[in-house]
Amino acid sequence: MEYFVISMSTDPKVIGPKYPQCEKMCGEERGEYYYPAPWSVSKIPSEGELKVLPKVDCFELKYHAKVTDLISAIQLSAPSVMLLSDRFYNLLMNFNCMRSVVFESKVMHRKKAYPYRFLYFPEQHVHFIDFKKSRFYVGNAASRWFYNINIESFEEYKKEQGKREQLNDIARSTPGIKAEFITLLELHLDESKIDKDLFRLRGPMLAFIVSQRLKEAIESQGLTGMKFTPAQGFKRHVMDFSVTPPRKIE
Repeated sequence: MEYFVISMSTDPKVIGPKYPQCEKMCGEERGEYYYPAPWSVSKIPSEGELKVLPKVDCFELKYHAKVTDLISAIQLSAPSVMLLSDRFYNLLMNFNCMRSVVFESKVMHRKKAYPYRFLYFPEQHVHFIDFKKSRFYVGNAASRWFYNINIESFEEYKKEQGKREQLNDIARSTPGIKAEFITLLELHLDESKIDKDLFRLRGPMLAFIVSQRLKEAIESQGLTGMKFTPAQGFKRHVMDFSVTPPRKIE
């Protein structure tokens, strides 16, 4: 089966004039939403069980934004969440999706409230990557290329990543030492291992992935606010800034 990266639409015809559609929580301008609080949307982790239930009951769209089934919001920086319309959520319930923690929410637009669901996904599925076929590089936090690296298995990835986590702990407090991150340059999935219609990757690549049958159901229902890119062979655009002029890493 074919798989696709599902991401937020940036098309003005779909979401309105500017991306993202949402830049504030309801009541934020009146001081009713406190971002430093442990329950803030900004404190949601990238994975693992929630220790504090987030306050995600109301998001306010920009005036000229369009109401879509998948909402882009500047507050949703964690690669573990989605803000979905009720009809999108109800569609997902008919498919084999990764585990989620679901909160009732709403989206306010021009003083009208729309029912939404806020989903937090505690798990990730890096083991669905075909490491032998995929390509990786080591770079910095801004995804600038340092050098390519061969990784043959999920276990080898965990080992190499563990080495760099130790290095990065030192780099944070030592001037002149570069932090290093393993990032995916070209994605290939091991379809024999995949048993879900919706899952997510983290670590070498941040992405939500859907099956072809879920993609087709989304399109047949006319759901909006998202775009699809084939996952097999998906390439990241990376530049090597160690040379002048910078060269594109293929």
